[in-house]
Amino acid sequence: MPATASTKSDVAVARKALLVRSDFPKSWTTFPSGGNSELGNAQIAECLGIAKSVVDYNPPHANSPSFTNGNRGWSVDDDVAIFPSAKIATQQFNIYGSRESVSCIGRAYNYATVKAAFARQLGRGFTVNTIVARALPKPTTLDESSAFELHFQITDAGKKLSINSEIVTIMSRSRNEGAQLQFVSSLGNAFAQSFEANLVTLTVRRLD
Repeated sequence: MPATASTKSDVAVARKALLVRSDFPKSWTTFPSGGNSELGNAQIAECLGIAKSVVDYNPPHANSPSFTNGNRGWSVDDDVAIFPSAKIATQQFNIYGSRESVSCIGRAYNYATVKAAFARQLGRGFTVNTIVARALPKPTTLDESSAFELHFQITDAGKKLSINSEIVTIMSRSRNEGAQLQFVSSLGNAFAQSFEANLVTLTVRRLD
């Protein structure tokens, strides 16, 4: 379906709030973003007792490239969405920010079919074992926000690997914009808290 003028305008607004290359040290590189995944959406919706269409909701949005530090095994992705109303914004925030969310996401990602799909995305020879989800402290007091972590135990041709993915969701004060940041570490090197906090602060400032 062709984008309408209003959709194009919303996407342009969303792009202005994204993280950009200059927000990262020179040693970081960029790769095209893989976009948003719908893996586990049906299971999350069932666990939360909401329609799958709510979890699948796809508002006008913009994605950053993937920012990567290969030496440290770090990557950062950013997605900013524009919502037509505060009601829908709140509904979307609660998928990730409610008390039940982390438990439901953990259950959903441990379904055999979902883990198998994750493994296929990683490539031939990978097996996804246990996935543990846990809630994290609120990342910012300036806007409504939430954070949780997914810890993946993975086997690659018999070698055990560990990947941590931290998902930070931030809603603008106007409740017209929402950002979701993903911080991934894959070599056992945790993100420096000050570095992560700076990227969250930049995102809060750029949301309307």
